[in-house]
Formats: sequence, C-alpha cells, structure tokens
Amino acid sequence: MVVATRVVATIVGALLLSLATPLAAVDSSASPSNAANSKTCKCNRSFNDRPHARDVNVPLNQGRHPAHLPVALDWCERGFCTSSWNQHIPQYCGSCFAHGSLSSANDRIKIMNHKLYGYHGPDVMLGRQSFLNCAPGHGLSQGCMGGEPADVYEFMRVYGLPDETCLPYNATDYSKYLNTSNGTCMYTPESPDVATCFPVTNVVRYRATTYGRIVGEDAMLEELQRGPITCGIACSPEFDWNYTAGIFWDKTNYSDVDHDV
Repeated sequence: MVVATRVVATIVGALLLSLATPLAAVDSSASPSNAANSKTCKCNRSFNDRPHARDVNVPLNQGRHPAHLPVALDWCERGFCTSSWNQHIPQYCGSCFAHGSLSSANDRIKIMNHKLYGYHGPDVMLGRQSFLNCAPGHGLSQGCMGGEPADVYEFMRVYGLPDETCLPYNATDYSKYLNTSNGTCMYTPESPDVATCFPVTNVVRYRATTYGRIVGEDAMLEELQRGPITCGIACSPEFDWNYTAGIFWDKTNYSDVDHDV
C-alpha cells in the first residue's frame, strides 16, 4: 500500500496533511471494451514498473485489536467526509484510482483545515479532470484507461493539482485533446467543433510532499486515525454484478486487486 504524507496548498499556505492509500493493481487482461462492461475500473497497466498491490504479500492480522486504537472509527460520523463522486458520469472512465486517492485527500484537507484553523467553510474538491487531462502526458497513469494512486500523488508532488473549480469532471482524458493546437484549448459541450481557450491564472495548487506504502491491517488501522485512506479491493465477478449493500463475503478466494475506493 502507498502512504502519501503531507500535502500543502501553494498560495493558500501551510496546509499539512497525511494521506494513506494502497498501490492499486489492475487486470492486465482486460480490454477497454471489457472494462466498460464492468462496474469496476479494470484496465491494462503494463507500462509502469511500480509493484502492484496484488504482487505484495499482505500479512493478515490474526491477533487481537491493538489496545491503543479505538474499537470503531467513522470520519463521516464526525462530519469530516466530503461529497462522494461517481467516476462514470457522464460516461465510462476507468479512473477509480484517481477517485479513490483524491477522495481521501479531500477528506484529509477537511480534517486538517478544522484542526489547524477551525475552518468550517466549503470543502476543497481536488481536480479529477485536471489530473486526467495532464498527468498521462507525464507518464503518470493512462487516464481513463487506468492507473495507480501513486500516479496521482506523484503528479501532486511534482506539479501540484488545482481544485475542481478549475476544470469540471467530464469522464474523458488527455487522448481527447491531442488534435488541439494549444494545450490550454479544448472542445467543450458548448463548443464541440471549435476548441475553446480559457486560461486560468493564479491557480491554487495542492501538493503531496511525500508518499509511501503501508501493508497490513495494523498499519491501516494506525493510519486511519489520521484520516480516511484509499484501499485497493479485489472485485470478483460475483461482487461486480450482485453486490447491493453491506459487507460482501467472497467465498471464491478471488485475489486480483483491480479497483480502488
């Protein structure tokens, strides 16, 4: 699992976060057409040499709950969860890795804003579309074809990421804008035939200064005390098509980690 620690917002100032996420793995046999027919974001992720979550032996905790940790913790009950997202609105886009990592980052920003400044204003919702448009050109993910949480945090570390007011999410990626003459121009629903240019100046960029990996239940429980984490899950066919609500118990020993939440 990848642990991202300390995120700062340039311009806004010293916003320090601790983010935790596993390094997501994806199904290398899945094609775009097959992926679009699944509820999850299975996709080909062959060009990245980072280890996948499914390649790591995760130690299962068979002992008692660590005594120094609370028995239960729900950040949403405390009022620190930001709004949920849907990666497939308005169309299919295999961007679960971006949604999972940025959702936990949004929540961490809300938690730290309250702890550091007593802030109760509007939530910061980081720019999913800005990442999908820009990051693949830097070798960080394949946009709607999939990626890893580490891609998101590396992009935030090197370039910074604006919030969603800079560019609304439309479930597309960089491949839709390769024919435009200027990187700041793109086709929009209002102007589908002519690329529209609208530069944004004085952008607030949120940066991840460090990130790493956590493995095992105890490490996850420990990190959860600082805020929500992103987790990779193995979505079996039964889960894909028949899950409705509550706790899902997989009896097939399915272990291909192919989705992030």
